[in-house]
Amino acid sequence: MPTKVRRETRFMCVRYGNVIASRGSVVPLFLEQIRLGGPITVTLKEMTRFLLSLEQAVDTVFVALRGGLAGDTYVPKIPSALVLDVALALLNGRTMPIVYSGIRPARRLHEILVSEEECCTHDRAG
Repeated sequence: MPTKVRRETRFMCVRYGNVIASRGSVVPLFLEQIRLGGPITVTLKEMTRFLLSLEQAVDTVFVALRGGLAGDTYVPKIPSALVLDVALALLNGRTMPIVYSGIRPARRLHEILVSEEECCTHDRAG
């Protein structure tokens, strides 16, 4: 008779920024705006976002699955960039008008992955 394997459910959180070229990323929008001849719409010159590839996002989930304890929040070290720099990189030297649309309600100038209230460390051993 087979032995029943009992597994405990672990709830964890994985946070990261914008997955490049995903539906929520500005990259597809910028590419479409470039294809149509512009202008490129950028919120503000100073706005930054964290950027990572789909592979990096998936790897972060696997790291959490392999080593995570219930209640853990995984936040990878990932680079941030000015959204304007992303647009300019996609232009690749071409000249096109850039329109600054201004920040929308509930948006942040700089993305954060962990709020001040969430910043606490705990010792897994204790």
